[in-house]
Amino acid sequence: MVTQAQKVNSNDLISSITKSSISAGADAYICSGSEFTTSGVNHTNIMTLWRTTGDGIFENPQSLQAIYTPGESDLANGNVSLYLVVFAMGGYGNEIIVDEMILHIDECSVINPIIKEF
Repeated sequence: MVTQAQKVNSNDLISSITKSSISAGADAYICSGSEFTTSGVNHTNIMTLWRTTGDGIFENPQSLQAIYTPGESDLANGNVSLYLVVFAMGGYGNEIIVDEMILHIDECSVINPIIKEF
């Protein structure tokens, strides 16, 4: 299921439970026109959700390996923040655990080699 990625304001994010419980993965680079598969880790056994500050679309945002398609603003900016969010309730209290990764988007221009004939 493809859904419009919900925008996140970093001021709305709380991260007081150990950061080692989750990981959005390392920052990554892709070429413009490509999709990106996230590589999240969640050791809490609590529901996760991918969010973004950009205008791209997540396919299956509840999956740790969601596919993100950058939007026009993401492409224009050259990067976008992707957040793995865990909604900790019950024994963890009512908190939100967040980890961020930066997805860098490059045009990846192809340089044609100059071939000299001897």
